[in-house]
Order: sequence, then structure tokens, then C-alpha cells
Amino acid sequence: MQGHITLRDRNVDGDLKCILRGIAEDMPGRLDAIQNAPDDRERGVALSELSHLLDDNAAVILAPPQPAS
Repeated sequence: MQGHITLRDRNVDGDLKCILRGIAEDMPGRLDAIQNAPDDRERGVALSELSHLLDDNAAVILAPPQPAS
């Protein structure tokens, strides 16, 4: 969340600020799901969801800049 706050305070506009906030908000719940999974199958599902969250966000962060339309 600190990255989001830093970018917000610098008046940075764009996806990165939102991505950092989204990760900060989603991460605690995803980690709780992993830690509190009742069995290996549910833990696997929780790990998969965490992986998708991070992969999706990394794809946006690493995407080359697009020209303004």
C-alpha cells in the first residue's frame, strides 16, 4: 500500500498506482485463504488464485507503454 500512497502523493496518474492498491487490498485475504485451507486441495486452489492475481498484475506492470489515443 505504501507504493500506492507514494504515487498518489506525487500525483502520478496511471495503472501502476491502482495495481499497487489492488494487490495491497487483495493480498491479506489470499494469504489467509492459503494459511487456513482445510486440506491440500483447497490450499492448491488458494495458491492458484494468488498466482493468478500476481501474474495478471505483473502483465499490466510489464506491458510496454501504449501511445495516447
